[in-house]
Amino acid sequence: MEAKNAVLTKKSGVIKYKVFTRRELERLINFFTSRKEDLGQENAYLVIEVVFEDDSSNKGSDISVLDETKSMKSISFLLGGFDQDKKIFMLIGEYSRYSVESYDKDWVNANKVEIDEILSATQDQNYWLSSSKWQPIIGSLIGITIGILLYITFFDKLSGEPPLLNFFIIVGFLYAGQGITLFILYKWVFNLYPEIEFDTTLKHLNKREKRKGLFKSFGVLIIIPISIEIILKLFLL
Repeated sequence: MEAKNAVLTKKSGVIKYKVFTRRELERLINFFTSRKEDLGQENAYLVIEVVFEDDSSNKGSDISVLDETKSMKSISFLLGGFDQDKKIFMLIGEYSRYSVESYDKDWVNANKVEIDEILSATQDQNYWLSSSKWQPIIGSLIGITIGILLYITFFDKLSGEPPLLNFFIIVGFLYAGQGITLFILYKWVFNLYPEIEFDTTLKHLNKREKRKGLFKSFGVLIIIPISIEIILKLFLL
């Protein structure tokens, strides 16, 4: 154990906008198990807990905690030494974060660097669709655009009506466009891209990936052709 008059060093970080596959989780598990071996098996403890979407959980100290037949909700790691002031904690799920602390500053720095390398090598999530800051902005912009396009396309003949009537019609379409768009995006699109995603389930059991496939097909086969047709009608014909 380090002398108590030494300074306790603690470094931490947050984890956002990442997609964890089994490969990345295995790499993290291997990292923690190797740190436990460095501390000494008899003088260290490692607890790994996986919580699944059905609220069941697995707890252990090796790769056996993973289960490809269930969708993951979170995974946590807690490593420490019984006779050493060294600890590493990590939570991946809601409010994902990690921390490394010890009286040994070099040990803290070295482990933080390795953790950051693992996280940097992990696939990035789609920031625009997963960010709570951008979701309402994207929804509003798309909704406004759809409302205007619908008005111009189907109600251009009302241009001779009183300006006040046209104003209320336009506002109505803008609100309708935004309402419909936000409902569809929040219900069917944004929840497919959480800040932290676990892509660890067997392909035929992975509901999120199936829905992503349907969403992409819908965009390619329906949304894009309709958008092109409206643009051509408005600006080229």
